[in-house]
Amino acid sequence: MLATDGSNWVNYRDQLIVIFQFKKLEDHLVSNTVTRYYTDTGDVNGHTPAQRWADDEILTKIILNASIPDAIYTQVKGGATVKAIWDALKTLFEG
Repeated sequence: MLATDGSNWVNYRDQLIVIFQFKKLEDHLVSNTVTRYYTDTGDVNGHTPAQRWADDEILTKIILNASIPDAIYTQVKGGATVKAIWDALKTLFEG
């Protein structure tokens, strides 16, 4: 979990990226729209790339939001996408 003062930001960031990579969710940190990974994979179990992107966007947002303290969440919760929230966190702790 991210410390309220952000003192562990670098370790938190790196650990979260590994988790997202393992679950193949890291595209959500850098893109607001369906990426090539989704389109190249095509439909999976009757779900289109856009449907899978939307489902994974929600899952990624849940993981991200659950791992930040309330004091930080209130500063970044306005982001409409995971990328927007991630970018806000980076701005807070990386400048």
